[in-house]
Amino acid sequence: MADNFFAQLQMLSMNNHDGVAEARLKMDRIAEIFQNRPEQKNWIQAFAVLRGNFPAQALFDAGAFAVDIYDTPSLLPEELHHDSLGFVRGQHLVYQGRFVYPVKDTKGHIAGWCGYDPIESPKYLDSVNYGYNAKNAIFYGAEMLPTYYRNNLPVFIVEGIVCCLWMRSQGFQALASLGSYLTPYMISVLKRFGNRCIVIPDSDEAGNKYRQQVKKFLPAAKCFQSCVAKDIDDSRKAEPNLREGLLQLTTPFGRNKYFN
Repeated sequence: MADNFFAQLQMLSMNNHDGVAEARLKMDRIAEIFQNRPEQKNWIQAFAVLRGNFPAQALFDAGAFAVDIYDTPSLLPEELHHDSLGFVRGQHLVYQGRFVYPVKDTKGHIAGWCGYDPIESPKYLDSVNYGYNAKNAIFYGAEMLPTYYRNNLPVFIVEGIVCCLWMRSQGFQALASLGSYLTPYMISVLKRFGNRCIVIPDSDEAGNKYRQQVKKFLPAAKCFQSCVAKDIDDSRKAEPNLREGLLQLTTPFGRNKYFN
């Protein structure tokens, strides 16, 4: 299944030298350079502890990496500095001092970036390039869509990347919508899962609106919100048995004391 057609057209129109495929291969190279730095293993493990004993292996599996606050574009070859790749701007790295989650397309190539910093504003910084925009392009976890289509297991949709990765670490199939809104493209993707689709918006005002959108456009899907905390990541810190509650959501009756 193709990624967002309009995002691909935008990339092609703005960068005459790189097609979508070539640009995404270059983004793969950027990630590999950072992932292969010797210090990354310790940084990721430390970050996992700071996130409330988050399973570090889930971060490794997702290809996440840290960018040191003192890093400069000199770490990357000149051909990887182009604005369309979304990583270098002028004389600095866009994600300097941030923890970066690569966002991949359905073929497993990197389409964009999401950088996290708990102190800076915005806390989550989405990349600005010609192949990806968190609000209207692809799901986080799109590389798993071909696998999810081929089996009959439930597919959970959450808002955030960390929630998605924790659910994967617990053996669930999961995607993140990267926000509290489903675009028409996303809706068309999720309709293919029918009643296998289980959406868990955050338990806040935006999440309530998200839930109404799911009810309107995805009538076959199940939709729940946590009774424990705002989102899955906060809920798993507060409730040790959250995994069992999520398993119950996959049954015909679904509801339990952790979700409504």
